[in-house]
Amino acid sequence: LYTDGYAFDLPHVADYPFTLSSAVARHRLVATGSIDGPWGLSFAGKLTLATPIPVTTIAGCPVNGTSCNAFGTNAFPVADSIAQTFGYKSIDAQVSKNFKLSHDISPYIRLDILNLTNAKNYDSGSANYPYPAKPYYNTTGPIIGVTRTLKMTFGVKF
Repeated sequence: LYTDGYAFDLPHVADYPFTLSSAVARHRLVATGSIDGPWGLSFAGKLTLATPIPVTTIAGCPVNGTSCNAFGTNAFPVADSIAQTFGYKSIDAQVSKNFKLSHDISPYIRLDILNLTNAKNYDSGSANYPYPAKPYYNTTGPIIGVTRTLKMTFGVKF
């Protein structure tokens, strides 16, 4: 037997398994583009795709309010991915027009459409985890980002 002074509750570092991060997606792609159009209009778009954020939990913990201790129960940490290709997808588009009043003052108007396809981006933090089966999104739970949103902005640059 060996001991490790840096372990917290369990006697050996080997007792702590490697788990996936439940904070960020493993893969994320963001593509943007913009182009000048007719009548001084400017068009831009953004595509965001990400794999699902893994779900982490402690399997085997009692649900009756008693403490979950690895020495007193068969509890163990588990991290697993939701079985979907994309956990987050969104297409945003915008069009803007600048009006030049002088070389220092330029009012503008901008129209944004967020989540153009109205994709349902569910929060993996509230996912259902029927261990040992794969976790799945709670389709009545919270979402990440916004539903399809139309936003108009007026401003002045100086």
